[in-house]
Amino acid sequence: MGKRSYGTFTIISVVLLLVVAVFSGIAIYPWLMNFLSETGIKSAYAPSKIVVIESVKAVQGGFILYVRNVGVSPVTVDRAYV
Repeated sequence: MGKRSYGTFTIISVVLLLVVAVFSGIAIYPWLMNFLSETGIKSAYAPSKIVVIESVKAVQGGFILYVRNVGVSPVTVDRAYV
């Protein structure tokens, strides 16, 4: 009878461990999906405005700067500081 109870305790402990693991996964899943969706949205819109300097020419009295918008959003350059 004593050996039989050791097997029963082992089975009960394995079942209890599985129950804890399943409920932990159920509790963490919504938080993880929310976290991943927020970071995905932020990173998708982050590089929408990108301006690249194509070339610079020095002319008498100043510079001519050629820039290109390689992002997806429209960009307006209203000032440039040297």
